[in-house]
This record gives sequence, C-alpha cells and structure tokens, in this order.
Amino acid sequence: MDYTKLSEQILAAVGGKENVQSNMVCMTRLRIKTADPSKVDSEAIKAIDGVMGLVEDAEYLEVVLGPGVVNKVIVEFSKLTGVAAGDASEDDVVSAAKDNKAAQKAKYENKPVQRFLKKIANIFVPLLPGIISAGLINGIINVINFSTGKAYANEWWFAAIWTMGWALFAYLPVLAGENAAKEFGGSRVLGAMAGALSIANAGMPLLASKTVDGVATRLVHLPFSLPTVAFKEGAFIVASSDLFNAAAGGMIGAIICAIFFAFLEKNLHKVMPSVLDTFLTPLCTVIIGVIGSVLILQPAGAWLTQAIFFVLQFFYDSLASLVLICLVLPSCHWFPLVFTRHLPQSTLCLTTQRAQLRASTTCFLC
Repeated sequence: MDYTKLSEQILAAVGGKENVQSNMVCMTRLRIKTADPSKVDSEAIKAIDGVMGLVEDAEYLEVVLGPGVVNKVIVEFSKLTGVAAGDASEDDVVSAAKDNKAAQKAKYENKPVQRFLKKIANIFVPLLPGIISAGLINGIINVINFSTGKAYANEWWFAAIWTMGWALFAYLPVLAGENAAKEFGGSRVLGAMAGALSIANAGMPLLASKTVDGVATRLVHLPFSLPTVAFKEGAFIVASSDLFNAAAGGMIGAIICAIFFAFLEKNLHKVMPSVLDTFLTPLCTVIIGVIGSVLILQPAGAWLTQAIFFVLQFFYDSLASLVLICLVLPSCHWFPLVFTRHLPQSTLCLTTQRAQLRASTTCFLC
C-alpha cells in the first residue's frame, strides 16, 4: 500500500492542510480536528481505497484505517500537514477537552449501560501497547522454551525479555485500578493502591507466613470464613476459607475495588471539612476501602472472574466448531470493519482477563 498516496487523498478530502488544526492516532483511527467542517467531503473519504470507515463529530473526524496501517499513515499525513502527530495549541487542547466532554455527556446521558461500558473500555485502551507486547513476548517465550527444553532460560538477555512479558501481567491490576479510578472520578494513585490488592506478592502483610518444620503457615486470618470458588475440570468447586487470596479477584476485582475507592473519595470530599480534606479524605478512603474490598469486593470479584472464565472456556472449547461454521465464516467479509470499529472496545476487558487467567501464555487479543 502506498501510504503517501493514501495520506494525500485523505488530506485533499478533508479540505487541505489549511483545514487541519491537529492530527493524531489511536490504535485504529486517524483523528483530525478541522478548522471548517463544511470543507470536508465525507463521501470522498469513505470512497478512498484503504479507508474502512469514518466517524464525524462536528469539527472532529476519525478515519478508520485499521491497526498497523494508521501508524504508517500518520507519519506521512503529518509531513503533509506540517502539524506534528498529536500537536495542537494549549488553548485548542483545553477547548477540545471541554467540547468533547460535553458532547460525550450529552451522547450518553440517557444511556447508562453504554456510558458504563465506555468507561470500562477507556480503562484498557491506554494499556493496549503493553498488553500486545507482553502477550506476544509470552507466546514467543513459551514456544522457544517448549521447543528447546528451556535451553535459553538462564541467559541474561532471554531472562530480561521474559521479565517484560511477566511484569505487565503481574502488575496489570495496579494499572487497571489506576485507570478505573480516573474514569470514575477518583484519584489515580488511590485506584492503583486498590488494584494492588489483586497482586500476590510474598511481601504483602496480608499474606504473611512463617515456616515451621519446612511447612509454610499463614499468620493472618480474616474475621470469618468467606466462600471461595474455582473452575476446574469443567466444574465449579465451592469451598470456604478465612485466608486472603490476593490473586483470586484478578483484574475484575481490581477494577471493582478501584471504583469503590473512587466512590468513597468523591463522597468523603463532600462531607469532610476543608481544613481536613487534604489529609483525612485519602486516609479514610483507603482504610474504609480496603476493609470493604478484602471482605466483600475481592471475593465478589473472584466469583465474577471464575464465572466469566467458565463462559469463555465453554465457548472456546465446547462450541468452537459451531461458532466457526455459524458465525465466523458468514461474517468474514465484514470482519476487518467489525474488528477495527467495534470489537476492541466491547471485548477488550474480557479477552485480557482470559489471558491473565491462562497464566499470561496467550499471544493474541481476540
């Protein structure tokens, strides 16, 4: 594909470089802010070979090009416009943020489900580069380890690359918690702290243990036993335990806890005296939040995680052939458009959760 020609065609259809105020990209789209929307020829853009779709919102355009392609197009497009990728004046950025916030609020005002799903999608979109790279690294590492009998496992460069794949999924709940708190109006750092509850780290005080006669014994017990659930060999196994299981809730538990922290923080700000707000609001948020998270939200997240894994496992393993015949093959013609415009935001959370549940060995997203 000639990316220079494609960029020239798009630029001509949007009214020339004089009509472009800013240009940037997301994973699949070239995002353009125009000075005069009336100069944009929407039909001409849609007719360009290589353009998979167009989303218009006043002076903002989103030209759907697909993953990979968009990164090459922005290089050529920004050369033609003379505007650096993502470049805009400070006033333009502030104005665009206000306009976009108002537009999004109006768009989803009477659609609570869509608004909630959009927030969930926004949690994961910034994490995509890490999820993609770590997923690919883990997949490649597993293939190499299997085919060579771990011949390179003790090589420093191999271990360093392997560490990058491990690190993202090991600490993904912290990043997800941070983004969740931001999306739901809380402090990002408090959301990260909430997400940390979903990381199994031997240094965590909740997981403190001592070794007696070669046997590790947990020292910290919850005030009462909580029901636990695990999906094994095609069935749910329900038990109870008074020990905290940090990893049980996974990313879903991290997100739920972070949203709870954000809810607490926002409401505490309303009632806390101004002179004490800076100090007591975050403190009370963390103390109340962690108690509620450990005793209620984390176990709920664990149940939900296992339920989702059960459903996904059923579709992937039991109905794979049926789904392929009935759904995939008839829709092959439309798959590129669906993938680039709808699938990432609607399934990113679930596919990422499945990857984490499968010990981060997958090297795909969908």
